[in-house]
Amino acid sequence: MPDHLVPAGGELQVESVYRTDAEGVLAEEFGDEIVAVNMTSGRYFSLRGLGRAIWLDLGAGHPPSRILGAFAGSNSGSPSEGDVEAYIAKLATEGLIEPRPPCVVDGDDLAVVASLQAGDELGELEMYDDMADLLLADPIHEVDEKTGWPAPRPESGGSEISGPENSDKA
Repeated sequence: MPDHLVPAGGELQVESVYRTDAEGVLAEEFGDEIVAVNMTSGRYFSLRGLGRAIWLDLGAGHPPSRILGAFAGSNSGSPSEGDVEAYIAKLATEGLIEPRPPCVVDGDDLAVVASLQAGDELGELEMYDDMADLLLADPIHEVDEKTGWPAPRPESGGSEISGPENSDKA
């Protein structure tokens, strides 16, 4: 986990406020799913059920401690506070959320409460990297006569994207 997200003890700062519009992160809601893309790593993530609700609550300015509090009195079929904290820490580790200064909370209601009442599950943070090479390519600045488009950024370390001149090399 990046150093700025955790204290010396190595745990998530549950009293901090995090932002879901971190630098280089794009997110869009599609019905009951949020797809978040880390444009720095080229990975994209699917957040559903309680994961979607956690994302919405973090984006509204609720600190993880308030979100975790919603799970304290929930029934035995709900995820543990430790599971929820690990999920939020994974969001931070993947660079999808970052600390921000305290802000005015957008509403008092927590989305996780309604999600728990609906019986939603936490599930895993689904991560995909099958399009990383394409997402890491810079289509505006990396056009080359020999390579064509798109050309990968040199620092991406991704596999080379073939162009017309590479089609006879096999």
